[in-house]
This record gives sequence, structure tokens and C-alpha cells, in this order.
Amino acid sequence: LICYNQIKADPLYPPPTHPEYYHCQESEPFILVPGRLSKIKRQKLIIEAIKEVPFRMKLVFIGQDDEPYGKDCKDFVLRNQLQDRVSFKGRVTEEQKVDLFSRCFAVYNGVYDEDYGYVTPEAFLSKKPVIAHDDSGGPLEFIVHQVNGLICKPDPNALAQSLMYLQEKPRITKKMGQAGKDSLENKNLDWNYVIDRLVC
Repeated sequence: LICYNQIKADPLYPPPTHPEYYHCQESEPFILVPGRLSKIKRQKLIIEAIKEVPFRMKLVFIGQDDEPYGKDCKDFVLRNQLQDRVSFKGRVTEEQKVDLFSRCFAVYNGVYDEDYGYVTPEAFLSKKPVIAHDDSGGPLEFIVHQVNGLICKPDPNALAQSLMYLQEKPRITKKMGQAGKDSLENKNLDWNYVIDRLVC
């Protein structure tokens, strides 16, 4: 329940396209980073963070990556010789996206003060925990720290610590993913519910 101008209202969340497609497979050692590479989405933070993670965890980026910020991220990877740990797949099909969600270890949603967005519910539908920042906005309506994901400062060192926490505690990571799926039950991600509330 939220209150604005002394008017109380329930937030309504439109569901992702075809939520029934999302599923969970055995996790592989990569963090999925979905979305257009953009300064406001701060993907470079996790590239900087992966340098400090002394494990075999990798990053997989999906989404438009041909803007200046995307080039900056790719140049950083080359300069720091991270090509074996960071891959940019660009735009992918819906089927490929769903498959990557199902197989990733966790999902990074490092946006700055954005609204709802689909990344977090798509991750939870796939039983994967989400890493976000304490100023990420909309994702924080879904993420509970150390319950269904991790919330940290928008800082490479803090982010590296979050990545290492997940890497070192795979059973807890899996448990958080299941908690994410369970937490969607009271979010009413259903068009019938949204329409009913709008017309009532």
C-alpha cells in the first residue's frame, strides 16, 4: 500500500510477457546482466567488481550494447583482459533470454532509481536471486536483503563482496532464488487482477 497526496493506493504490477515460459535449471557459474547497456543501469560497476572476485564466476550481458556506454564497457573489458570472464551477447531472442535466466547463478539489476521493470520478476520466476543497489528504486519493492537477493552500495568493492557471498554459499543462493519465486505470490502479477483493480 502506498500513499500519495493523502490518497492510499495499491501498486499494480503488469506481468512479464509469457510468465509461464520462465523456469529453473541447474545453475551455472555466471551472473546474468539483462538490459540495454546504459549509464543509468550502471553495468560497468559489475565489470569492475568481477576483477576483484577470485573465483571462476563469469558475467553474461544481454541487450542492446552499441551505444557509447556499451563501447566504454567493452573497452574496459579489453584493457583489463577480462574477455574470458565477460561476454556481450547483444540482443537475443525471447527463447534465448528465458534459457539464460534459467541457467544463471544470479541476476544483476544495478539500475539507478528506476521504476518497476521486468528484470527482477523475470529472475524470480526463474528462481534466481537478484543483486541490486540501495538506490535502485523499483527493484527494491521486490528484493529483501539476504532473503531473495542482495542489496549493496553502488560501489565495485561492495558489489564484489556480494558476488563472493553468493559464490561461497551456493545452498543459500539457491534458497534465495526459491524465496524470490515464492515472494511473487502476493505481488499479483496477473493482468486479470490489474484490470479488475483498474475498473472496480
